[in-house]
Amino acid sequence: MKQPKDHGVATSNRQQPESRIPSKPGHNPTRYGSEQVVSRIGGFNLQQYWGNQNEIKIKVLDLPRDISTLEVAEIFAGEGHIVHIHLPTNPDGSGKGVAFVVFSPPPSRDFWSRSRYDAKLPSRKLHTKLRLTLAELPEPKLYKGLYTGDQYPETMTLSAESLGFGTSYDEHTMMLMYSTRALPSFPITVRQSLRFRELEVATLVICVEYPPEFSRKYEDKLSHKFGSSSWSARDAWYRSVDILYDFEVAKALPARLSNTTSLINIGRWTTYKLIFDLERNDRRVYAQFLDALRDFNISVKSSHDFVFMQNRVPSVFEHIDQRPSAKKEYKSFADELLDNSVCHLPFEVRYQLEVCISDGCLNEYSLSREFVDQLNRLDAERAEGMLAEVAIRKKRVYAPMSIFENTKIRKPRRRIPDYAFYAHAAIVTPTTIYFGTPSVEISNRVIRRFAEHADRFLRVRFTDERPKGNIYGTDRDTLNEVFTRVKRVLMNGIIIGDRHYEFLAFGNSQFRENGAYFFCPLPHLSAAKIRKWMGNFGDIKIVAKYAARLGQCFSTTRAIHGASVTIKELEDVVSKDGKSTFTDGVGIISKFLAQVAASETGVLTPSGDPPSAMQFRLGGCKGVLVVWPLASKREIYIRKSQHKFDADHEGLEIIRWSQFVAAHLNRQLIAILTSLGVPDQVFLDKLDKQLGELSEAMENPQVAVRMLQREIDPNQMTLEVAEMVNNRFQMAQEPFMMSILHLWRAFSIKYLKEKAKLAIEDAAILLGCIDESGKLQGHWDRFQRKVQEQHDIDLLPQIFLQLSSGGIANHGKLKIVEGVAVLARNPSLHPGDIRIVRAVNVPELHHLKDVVVLPKIGDRDLAGMCSGGDLDGDDFLVFWDKDLIPREWNHEPMDYTAPPPLKVRHNITVDDITSFFVQYMKNDSLGNIATAHLATADESPVGAKDPRCQELAQLHSMAVDYAKSGHPAQMPWRLKPRRWPHFMENRSVIYHSKTALGKLYDRVELVDFLPVHDLPFDKRILDAYPLQTSTLEAAARIKEEYDSAVRRIMTQHDIATDFEVWSTFVLHHAKQKKDYKFHEEIGQLSTTLKDTFRERCYAEVEGRDFEKLAPFVAAMYAVTSQQVSEALKDLKRREQPADSTFTQRMPLMSFPWLFPAILGQIAMGRAKARVGDCEPTTTEKQRQDWQKEPQQQPSPVIVQTEEDVLQTQDGPKHRGDVLKLFSSEEASISHAEDVIQFNRLQAEDALESNGLLITEDRPRSAGSDIDVEENIVPLGADEDPEQATGTNEGDDSASVGPEAGEEITLPDRGKGSLLERLAEFNGGELSGAVQQPPSSVEVSHSVSRIVLVSFLRDWEFWRDGARRIGLDVNQCARRGSFTFIDGLSGLFAPKTSANGRTKDPPGMLALQDPSLRSIEESITRRLNARSQGAAGGVMLLVDGLDALLAATPATALELLETVMNWRQHAYATVFAVSADHPLLLSPSTPLELNHAAFVAGLVQQTYFVMSLRLLSTGIAKDVSGVLRITRGAEAGELEAEESRLEEKELLYLVGGDGSVKIFERGAVD
Repeated sequence: MKQPKDHGVATSNRQQPESRIPSKPGHNPTRYGSEQVVSRIGGFNLQQYWGNQNEIKIKVLDLPRDISTLEVAEIFAGEGHIVHIHLPTNPDGSGKGVAFVVFSPPPSRDFWSRSRYDAKLPSRKLHTKLRLTLAELPEPKLYKGLYTGDQYPETMTLSAESLGFGTSYDEHTMMLMYSTRALPSFPITVRQSLRFRELEVATLVICVEYPPEFSRKYEDKLSHKFGSSSWSARDAWYRSVDILYDFEVAKALPARLSNTTSLINIGRWTTYKLIFDLERNDRRVYAQFLDALRDFNISVKSSHDFVFMQNRVPSVFEHIDQRPSAKKEYKSFADELLDNSVCHLPFEVRYQLEVCISDGCLNEYSLSREFVDQLNRLDAERAEGMLAEVAIRKKRVYAPMSIFENTKIRKPRRRIPDYAFYAHAAIVTPTTIYFGTPSVEISNRVIRRFAEHADRFLRVRFTDERPKGNIYGTDRDTLNEVFTRVKRVLMNGIIIGDRHYEFLAFGNSQFRENGAYFFCPLPHLSAAKIRKWMGNFGDIKIVAKYAARLGQCFSTTRAIHGASVTIKELEDVVSKDGKSTFTDGVGIISKFLAQVAASETGVLTPSGDPPSAMQFRLGGCKGVLVVWPLASKREIYIRKSQHKFDADHEGLEIIRWSQFVAAHLNRQLIAILTSLGVPDQVFLDKLDKQLGELSEAMENPQVAVRMLQREIDPNQMTLEVAEMVNNRFQMAQEPFMMSILHLWRAFSIKYLKEKAKLAIEDAAILLGCIDESGKLQGHWDRFQRKVQEQHDIDLLPQIFLQLSSGGIANHGKLKIVEGVAVLARNPSLHPGDIRIVRAVNVPELHHLKDVVVLPKIGDRDLAGMCSGGDLDGDDFLVFWDKDLIPREWNHEPMDYTAPPPLKVRHNITVDDITSFFVQYMKNDSLGNIATAHLATADESPVGAKDPRCQELAQLHSMAVDYAKSGHPAQMPWRLKPRRWPHFMENRSVIYHSKTALGKLYDRVELVDFLPVHDLPFDKRILDAYPLQTSTLEAAARIKEEYDSAVRRIMTQHDIATDFEVWSTFVLHHAKQKKDYKFHEEIGQLSTTLKDTFRERCYAEVEGRDFEKLAPFVAAMYAVTSQQVSEALKDLKRREQPADSTFTQRMPLMSFPWLFPAILGQIAMGRAKARVGDCEPTTTEKQRQDWQKEPQQQPSPVIVQTEEDVLQTQDGPKHRGDVLKLFSSEEASISHAEDVIQFNRLQAEDALESNGLLITEDRPRSAGSDIDVEENIVPLGADEDPEQATGTNEGDDSASVGPEAGEEITLPDRGKGSLLERLAEFNGGELSGAVQQPPSSVEVSHSVSRIVLVSFLRDWEFWRDGARRIGLDVNQCARRGSFTFIDGLSGLFAPKTSANGRTKDPPGMLALQDPSLRSIEESITRRLNARSQGAAGGVMLLVDGLDALLAATPATALELLETVMNWRQHAYATVFAVSADHPLLLSPSTPLELNHAAFVAGLVQQTYFVMSLRLLSTGIAKDVSGVLRITRGAEAGELEAEESRLEEKELLYLVGGDGSVKIFERGAVD
């Protein structure tokens, strides 16, 4: 039995004082208890004292070299009890003719003392003489107690008279379920092993907290494995998963928590009664036995403290389940409902009840019918929330009826982001099953498609018993019953209440973690139908590949809604010999589509551009899409290597995107680098520097910011913490800030100690992509030798690396790396995995940022040489630190060609898939191979160059491919290390390593993380606002919900504090996943949690404006401060010590830090600032922008449209249509290098045409406090900004702006918002008859004609408005400088008679066809029509284009494409659309969603934004509102530094006569 981590209970039949040994803070007995070993005996004569030992070891010589462990056991079977046999081998695996045999207890005679020992081998018909010697005896091990310091022998054995199995009915009552007495043929022996922290029984293994590892003993001779050089007596013990009446019955039974088929329910009956006869046991041993239990954190109580119930009471399942044997025939459904014998609970309540029972919070036998009835009378949501609270506390409730006394029950379900769902989860162990409270997770394609049935999906994971964790593969048969149970669950399913969940499929990452999805079928929907919907897999005959293709649909993705895409097919680029595919997994996406995806996922880059690459799913396609000028508009180029299967099109899905992540070394990389000649001292110096800076960062904010911005984690949280430091929270000693800093330091040091995770400054981890231009030089075999011998950098393969992260201390500016660098992937086990490359500057690649660009030419692809990587989503480590460049360059790379996959002849079935799942679990040796490689490299003088290491590297590659090929990697015994370096910890035979890894390990001392609760909260925030009681109550209410959600995550993953959940710096977790995968998952969970409760706060204050949000955030902070203060006072009053449970008793502190940016602005005195989305900042540039007055930015808007359309060579594909690519060889592009050419002009054209987007708001409703805005958003420029905004001497077309503070008179905002631009024209020329607009919006001299399109106002409106400002637009039209296109009268408004209206202007066009295509073509023709003698460009002004969203079937993306098309034909484009806060920030209807997406899409293409906003307090006497000018997304691409647009905020006043005055803040009229 594994030692419990908390207090357990051991009972005895003699009176013992109750032991109340407190848990030592930070103590983990399982980990640290065996480290202190003391010897009593030393320097004794082996022959004299062998009989006093627990075991002896005999060395046997002169054996046949090919002898087996079984034959050795047969030779010495008559001499005593053999517990271990070891056969030493040569490096080639051949035997040495030597054996070591361990006996325990020692034999009764010293048979080894003879000169020769007669040995007979009947199987070989061999009779020989063997030499025997008594090997050096291991010194008796004594284990020092963790508290008293007493010493105990390694094992203690007692004989029990009886053994009782049962359950804890309440705190002092054990209900016996099954008892057995010892018999001569069936003894009960209890042996306590302090070495393994186990209690071993001759027939059973007994536990006090979690289900133990029950095993059956088989004959020793059956447990010897052919070809093995080692055997242990433990190999004869085979794990058991159940004790049944009838084993045949269990074969077809589904798994369920309520088990009625077992003779002994070993998974649930985890309270045991042992009776010892002290006459048959040594009393001293018995006393020592109990003392050891106490000293190793198991409290020992007298048996008189317990009441033993002999009579069984019904379990709760007998009240809520109708047993098959008791089923009744009902005349009607009403009769069934009226049957009171069974209480039918709603599923969510039933599920949550089983969560509490499975986790031990409630005991099924202590839940009465009264409890069930009371639960059923409650509202289902309240009942579920009540049980969820019980599960979150994770403590046994001995009085179940007390839970109904809790009147403050939080809702278990909250509104969550549309990309997430509530996931139900189950953990299946060998003996029982655990359910998890539904938690918020990011969805996948399948969940989204069947979202209405999300609660019918169940995430299942197979693990060993708690707290052991994963089930690890083995080459022996000792776990066969465990794997049989896994197979049965996969085939028979899981039952929860009235739902029967059946196996569906598994995601690729799930598969490696022994997980899968189950689904509860409906009459019209089954798991088989869902699998059929996923794709067409009928032609796949490889089980591993079939399973992987199913798993592709379960990738965690964010769906891009409404993305109408045109797919083009593209062939891969391969090497001449056909062995290397340079473009394996990488395609192309247009900048427009990338911007749409970035907008919907809320991804921001420092430049405002979309990320350069993103990992995606689209139908049956996968891999990476890279932004490239070849793709325009809505185009995506898919390569053949990306198309995996034909599947129904469900839209574009994004997994992740390119970003800068700080790089670190690890043990494997350090082992490789030292093998290639990097001195140990280099690593030690870097360690000393990192440790020193970590310590200094706790006191020096500048050091802290520098480190945090440099060592960016994958979740980008260090950047957020750096902003908090910049806002002086560290200087203020703010308790949350200081706790996070201490956590970050403890987290960093932990991974330095355990993983040798050394930070590298000149390095990055980046997504890989390909050089489509063909400019980069690749790897050529003919240059390899010269590179190795002469280090000729001109012959090195080339990469391109442009970084935009502030992590390189360049303040967000772009940096192109040049020079010698190292390219690698994790894990790297072969010396050839480390590639020396040359980073170069290639202008054609400047549009790519935060990716590593690899060449597409050469004899072999660089990605494949780096640990067998490709470009379908692999991250690459690049570092150019000169100290880390190895002396040996480009060792011969390993061949990573995978073996041919295993095929079947029949159509693949569920049985095939589940069998493969189980076989993978059993044969997965990836971890064992990696650790063996590390140990071998550490011990070998040549390190990773050792032939054994290279063989292990080959096996590791095979193990990685096992999930695809079906070929398991079998590690031979000769490659298994016999001893281990001390830094690998918890190994049986260790040595003290003298390598760099050993030195690094010794130099690092772990530090404890202790949250800081007793520092005062920041007065800058507490005193910032006078807070109303209602605001504080609302904040407290949301905090309660937030705390509950955080505790749910903490409970699910065994995380100790909310600081870890918030920051993702998790020190310890449930080990259900590897650390790097868990860090990724907790990042997703934390992000979803924060998004959910930010939206909750936005809804509470009805907006995202700083003015509304800041006081509420201050209230969140004040509520948290008050709760912490009261808790500290309470603890002080009770005089409770600050022990290990101190943090658990304190309130959670992370709630107000959902808004660190807002808290920072309040603390820094920026309360008058305003933000849009109020998201945390992530760049140094944004921090600097905050020092100015922040400007409003458009929020990312997610749009759900009717359907997404894919344009393919076979025609359009709608959602639900099968997406089939590469069906015709002739249709595809044969040579990618001939098609993809970088075209500078094409890239510049994509940025051409600048202008203004003018958005007018809707009238504000009476009593509304919603800000109504008018926005003017320019859309990019086609030439140098100096020309676009400058003057031209001698030309009266020059536009001159007003001086600072000069008053500008404009017409009233109801009739002239577009006319100021028209007013500049007089008779075809620019005029100065009226006041000019600000200089920041001057018109280029190249504009000679204006085309005005209006969908909301007719010609008379524009003509009359122009007249009021002195402009004759009729004259402009006659001269050809002005064209009016009527988009209102002919489309939507009845046309007035000729007598009732004025004459149309010359050249006017009235649109008649409301189809978007007709409108687009009509306007395009007018744009292309040239006036006689006109030499300048055309400015297009469009008023109310968004009206088409309401009046026609047009979608947001179709309008955006139309805009892009018009921009190709106009010098400048100006659009006026409606935009107010409810519309943009809180869209709900399909029309509002479409409108918000359209406006957001326009904003992404803008040069600048000009917005008009009424005062939120109403119109004042001297001020009507605020006019704000901000730079748009494309301003950076178009402006020179000296002509950069100045962002301003002005005030305006609308006069009674319709005139408008504009003035700066503080200006005197």
